[in-house]
Amino acid sequence: MTIQYVDVRPHPGGYVRITAVVEGKVQDAAKLCETAKQRPCELIIKPITHKRTLTANAYYQVLLDKLTSALRADRREVHRQMLASYGVTDMVNGLPIMLQMREDIDPKELGDIYVDPVGTDDGYTTYRVLKGSSKMNSQEFAALLDGLISECKGQGIETIPDEELRRLLEVQKQ
Repeated sequence: MTIQYVDVRPHPGGYVRITAVVEGKVQDAAKLCETAKQRPCELIIKPITHKRTLTANAYYQVLLDKLTSALRADRREVHRQMLASYGVTDMVNGLPIMLQMREDIDPKELGDIYVDPVGTDDGYTTYRVLKGSSKMNSQEFAALLDGLISECKGQGIETIPDEELRRLLEVQKQ
């Protein structure tokens, strides 16, 4: 549902009344209201972000494979390096997610979480958690893809022309 209008007014008892006019199906809004009457609910309002396209993602995967082959490196590690260099730190409630682990623990044991070391102290390493490419919005993913393209060009790997890349990323914003 898309919000078209919001009105905020004080309400007796220390509450605030928020009235929102939304675009969507009446039955969907009615279901939400009914759920809110039955048990406490959380209302989250945030800006709409555009997700990347599968086409842009497919191109990223192809280039990642080519770079991995050219470097004769581990694919997961090359992807982590791209995320560390060109991606963003994952956040919760506007705060960066950080991990601190004993130095003898290999962060690869965490599974599908990508981390980047930021410091060491008293036998512990602090890592920033990197946002996975599947969680990135279109702007974040475009920066990641641009970085990968730059790395590929540095290795002599052929990439699509800049105009075609702009079209690919423009489709992703729609």
